[in-house]
Parts: sequence; structure tokens; C-alpha cells
Amino acid sequence: MSQQTASQTTAWRNQRWSLWLVESLYQAGVQHVVIAPGSRSAPLALAFAQHPDIQRHTHFDERGAGFLALGLAKASGRPVAIVVTSGSAVANLLPAVVEAYQTGIPLVLLTADRPAELIDCGANQAIQQRNIFGSYVSEAIHLPPADEFASSADKLASYAKQLIQRIRDHQAAPIHINCPFREPLYISPEQQNEFAEADSEAATFFAAGLSSTATPTPVALQPDWLALSQQSGLIIAGAMTAAEACAVKALAKQLGWPLLADLQSQSRDDADSACYFDLWLSSADAQQIMSQPALILQFGGRLVSKRLMQALATTALPNYWLVSPSTTSLDPLNKASRQIRSAIAPWCQAHSAALPAALANDASHAMELAQQINRREQQAQQQIQRLVDDSCPSAISPVTEISVTKRLAETMTQAHRLMTGNSLPVRLLELFSGHLQAPLYSNRGASGIDGLLATAVGIAKATPHRPLALLIGDMSLLHDLNSLALLSKHQGPLAVVVLNNDGGNIFQILPVPDHAMKPLFQQPTHWQLADVCKGFALNYQQPSNTQAFSQQLTHALSTDHPVVIEVMVEPGQSVAQLKQLFAAFNDHDLQQGAHRETSDD
Repeated sequence: MSQQTASQTTAWRNQRWSLWLVESLYQAGVQHVVIAPGSRSAPLALAFAQHPDIQRHTHFDERGAGFLALGLAKASGRPVAIVVTSGSAVANLLPAVVEAYQTGIPLVLLTADRPAELIDCGANQAIQQRNIFGSYVSEAIHLPPADEFASSADKLASYAKQLIQRIRDHQAAPIHINCPFREPLYISPEQQNEFAEADSEAATFFAAGLSSTATPTPVALQPDWLALSQQSGLIIAGAMTAAEACAVKALAKQLGWPLLADLQSQSRDDADSACYFDLWLSSADAQQIMSQPALILQFGGRLVSKRLMQALATTALPNYWLVSPSTTSLDPLNKASRQIRSAIAPWCQAHSAALPAALANDASHAMELAQQINRREQQAQQQIQRLVDDSCPSAISPVTEISVTKRLAETMTQAHRLMTGNSLPVRLLELFSGHLQAPLYSNRGASGIDGLLATAVGIAKATPHRPLALLIGDMSLLHDLNSLALLSKHQGPLAVVVLNNDGGNIFQILPVPDHAMKPLFQQPTHWQLADVCKGFALNYQQPSNTQAFSQQLTHALSTDHPVVIEVMVEPGQSVAQLKQLFAAFNDHDLQQGAHRETSDD
């Protein structure tokens, strides 16, 4: 075989395997791919370009591309593929991979690589990519170079079927597929016809379909469930999907138990759900309330409220069950009497079906706790409204972080979607979003402030006909400025609400020494977004009062392009108002307690 023929054969086999790989991913459920441009990954990129049923998204920044894929996977509920070239491009995926692993989001990481003979010898753009993501992927697969096996259709089919099964087996975590390619990477013009034939070759092989051996895992009924279900109980809903939330809410209603709905629980839309507990759990009798249930049932992922976590930590809990499909522990307090690994909806349905029919008509055993929590909810809601009314007495009052957060939550309907940033925005939404109607997205696995804008764009692209709003802090946006390029190319309603308090005001809530606050923790930037948005050709607004903010937000959610709404506030404003709110609530609580004692006398 001549050297030229061998080169053409290598390029052809690279491409042939890439086509089979892409078709395998499609058979495993992949409908979106994010491609970061690169040469070593060219065979993969060209193969995806050939596939008619996989939507392609591109971004020049691999870190942002990873978070874009994360958002696509969150909103679509399907695995999303990412293609990057070799070297540091691979390392830039790590933040998004960590977040995906921590929250059970399926990503397929396709990393192009140099062959073994070019590793650890000084070759350009070559690093050790095997196991680079460590324990943050469910599986790391290192393929042999394509030219070593792509000559045989039988070998291709065998590899393809194995990959499909592996991806199906890891639907709740990232999977890494490292793909070494030898040069040449591009097929010649003369091979284009063969390229088309190979494309149909893989599709024909899979046309008959592949059988799936996955079967639902039966739910084991907890042996003491019937006895505990007829006593006083409490349900805590953590991060979960809308379908899971429906099952949890139905179980709570059947039992007559109160439901504390975390911001991420998709359960706050129900009028019966408790959503102001982050305030009333600061009261003196919080521990007394939390100690009453014979059983506390917590469903889903991590919780936002630190006060809820503190209440659980300081209360004796005889029966505290955590129900989640997660393979990792979600018990940072080490208080759970049982960690039950199960799909949430089937667990609720199975345990609901086991309850006696009479239970639905007699919830007297749960009434006292439910009434106590309902009173607390009403008191907290009234205190919050009083604070907002005092700080923003009219429509032309200057904007505050709290008034903007509350107005944003009130504007969002079930037709919209909302994504929260981390740091201060998520804490404000936890306190002030009330009975939020819109589905909510977050990156609370690692709770970083990077990649939030890229994640939001991914969510918007997965469901382009549903308006999305993102609430984000100024430092978080600064971390993800590259993703303004993604935002500028997006078509559809996406409102990015930026709380600009001049950097790092979350630290004022924490016991940071005053002398160290500015040089080490707060990072004042004194910048505004107007010129930055102009450079990216983005629509930009800066409201001066609450009325203007409401109008700009409503317009942004009904237009066909992204809008950045920058809310300029005084540093420390929300921190002072939060301290005022908690002091006022607990002062009112003490007065009410004194009044009750006087009445008893």
C-alpha cells in the first residue's frame, strides 16, 4: 500500500467511525450536540454535520460550551453530546462536568485526542486525557484510534452497540468517551461519495432498532410505613422535576401533612405548599415545630435554605427518611435514619396505594402541625409584604434587590421559566418568590458562579417557545462574559436580570471581619453593562424605578430576542433590609408570645 493510500485510508477510517459513533449517540437518545471548533475533533464535527436529526450548537469557548450543553440537558431531559479538541480544551469542561455529576444531568463528553505515540513526548497540544475528569463521570471510555478497527463493519457495529448500552446505563451522570485520531483528519474530495455511503451504512444498521433491556425497578414498601403514615408528619421537597413534584404533592395531600417546598422543588405553585419557612424558621419556636412529626420525609436533591438545614441539624429526629434516585449521599447532616434510593414518583405512588382509603377523609392526626405551619406562613408573608411596602411605597420608588426579586417572581407564570443564579440571587428568591408558578432551574450541585449565563442560554435553546428569565449577580456575569456571544446569537425571549451591587455583597451576610471585607472578599468593580452589551449588539435596559422594571421585564418576556436588564443598587442595601426583616419578624414573634402568655394568665 502506498503512503498516499495509507493516509487516505486513515482519514477515511476516522470519518467512518465518527459517523457510526454519531448514529450510536442518536440511538441512545442524543438530540443535541455542542461543538467547540478544533482540528483534532474535525472527524466528529463533520459527522455531526451529516446527521439530519441532531441539532448542532457551536461556541468558541469550551468552558461555556460545557455549560451550554448542561442547560440543554436540564431542559430537554435527554443526554447532550459535547465535542472538543485535545489539550486544555478538555480541561475547560471540568466545571460543567462537576455540576452535571452533582445534579445527575446526562452529558456525553466526546474529547478528541492524539494517539498514544504522541502522548508524553513533547507533541503539541497533547496532554494526559484518560480519566481527566476523575470521579465526576460515571464511566471513562478510552477508545483505540479509529484507523485500527474501522475497516470492519462488524467491529464498528460491536463498538457502537456497546456504547449505546453504556450511555443508556448512565442516564443520570456524565460519561466520557476519549477519541484518539491519527492524521490525516480530513478526507479528500474524491472520498466524499464514500463518506455519504458510510453515513447511510450506520443508519441502515440501526434501522431495525435495538432492543432495550431496561426494566423499572420495583419499589420496596417500607415496613413501618402504614403505622407512621397515620401519625403527624412533615414532607420536605428538595430539587426535583415537575413530574416528581406532582407525585410528592399528591402524597402530601393524601396524608394531610404539611409540605415545605424548596425553591428548586417545582412545588411552590400549590397554594397549600409552605414557601416562607426560611423566615419563620429563624423564630424561637422553630425547633418545637420541627420536633413534632413522627416522620419527616425528604424527597429530591439539595436544599437551598440554610435555616431549614440548621433546624434539622438541631432537632432530634426519630424518623427522617431521604428518598432520591441519586447514587451519591444527600445527607450532609448525617441525620437521616434511612436513605432510600428510588425514583421519586414510583415511590410516592406505591406508598400512596398502600394507604387505607379512610386516611384521605380523616387527617386529624396531622391537623395541629399543619395549622401551626399555616399560621407561621401567614405571619411571614405579611412581614415580607410590609418590608416591600416600606422600602418601595410607590411605583416610582427606586429599585431594590428585594423589590425586583419579588416582582420578577410575581411576573413569572406557568408559561414562563425562571433560572436563578447562585450567591445572593438564590437566597433572595428562596425568601421572596412566594408561590412561584414558573418552573425553576438552578446550578446548585457545586453552587458555583461560573457558567450561569451559558446554562440559561442552553435552557432557552432546548425549549425556544417558552420565555425564560435569568436572575444573576454582577460578579457571576463577569465570570461568564464570553457567553454574551451566545446570548447575542440566541433568537427568542430571554430576559437576563442582573443585580449590580458592585460585587460580592453576599459576604456581608457572613461573619467576615470588617478589616478584611474589601481587600479580600468584596471586589468592587464600579462597572456597568451598557457598553459591554453594545459591543455584543444586545438590547440593554437600566430601570430607575419599580414601574420601569416591570414594564421592561414584561416586554423582554414577549419579544423575540434577548434583553439585558441591569438593576443598579446601593452596595449593602439588601443585606441591611434582610437584617431588618428578620429582626422585625422575631420582634413581632416575641410580642405575640407575650400576648399569649398574658391571655393565659
